[in-house]
Amino acid sequence: MFIGLFLVYSWYTSGPEILASYNYPVEEHSVETTDNYILKLVHIPNSPNARNAQSPKPVVFMMHGMSGSSDSYLLIGPSDGLPYLLADAGFDVWLGNSRGNTYSRLHKYMDPKHKSFWNFSWHEMGTRDLPASIDYVLDRTSQRSLHYVGYSQGATQFLVMLSMRPEYNEKIKTSHLTAPAAFLRNMNTGLGSIVEKVILAFDDREWFSNRHGIPSWASIFCSVRPMKSICAALFMMVYGINGDQISKAIIMLILKTLPAGISSRQLKHYLQLKRSSRFCMYDHGKKTNRLIYGSSWPPDYPLKYVKPKSPINLYYSSSDFVVSKENVLLLAEKLSLCELHHIPYYSHIEFQFARAVGTTLNRPIVKLISKYETDRNK
Repeated sequence: MFIGLFLVYSWYTSGPEILASYNYPVEEHSVETTDNYILKLVHIPNSPNARNAQSPKPVVFMMHGMSGSSDSYLLIGPSDGLPYLLADAGFDVWLGNSRGNTYSRLHKYMDPKHKSFWNFSWHEMGTRDLPASIDYVLDRTSQRSLHYVGYSQGATQFLVMLSMRPEYNEKIKTSHLTAPAAFLRNMNTGLGSIVEKVILAFDDREWFSNRHGIPSWASIFCSVRPMKSICAALFMMVYGINGDQISKAIIMLILKTLPAGISSRQLKHYLQLKRSSRFCMYDHGKKTNRLIYGSSWPPDYPLKYVKPKSPINLYYSSSDFVVSKENVLLLAEKLSLCELHHIPYYSHIEFQFARAVGTTLNRPIVKLISKYETDRNK
């Protein structure tokens, strides 16, 4: 696997090209939201390894975390990567991309060079991006509902969508939220209180861009042989990774794809959750809050409306200092029906890139999704 990852690293330009290199068919689709952002979806319609797949194929939709893209799910490769395993198991796999990232930098009227383009947080991703993407996928596949997998911010969007637009509960068969970011009391950002205060003071703008075709300083610096070990060590220190949970080959690939670009408001919104100890809407300041919400403080997301067709699966770790065990358990108390899955020793980023992620997380998710389809067809 690691030789293959090294080859991918040496020529990498995009996730669809990674899929093609492993002989997985790939399609790219564009979706327009109700506020005119144009999002890119990556579709894996089948697998070279699938045998006797049912027709029509059940659909799985996957959403990345903050500062990531659909690429994040593809870097680990076909032996352990969840999109590949799902396609191999006979599922119709779709990968989403949130507004503002590498693949979703278009708008019908606005240019990303303008400040107004970045006037969004993950609230808009949950109320507009995710519904538009899901509706598009269901329409294209002529199905009524799908399975959902969301990592970190992908989980946040899901909870926002179902609480604010509860009609979408009927469109979700099973849901799998890994390192689900909702309640963030005592979150360790690694930024320090002073840096957090500076971030909270920023107006809307683009942060952490890494557009394909324009290598980031990190990918250039870290491509030099003597610097690879240093880069890997710094990466593990920043993300709180212990030992050899993530390979150097994967770290080099991550540095080529992350960060994929976010709005400053996304991170500000998470910091607001940390400071308030609530899962609530964006705090615009008391004056604007009164105009938008009718109160000085932003309201909580009404999690009582989150009721998909089956219990929500929450995957967490005691070693995740971004989304702590305590905060996931608090989320579980607020949800009407969920199942908890403890993954030992994983830091936040290891839910996507750990060496053992195929065994400890991804294959169990495939098994649960497959069981749902088997039980339904009995």
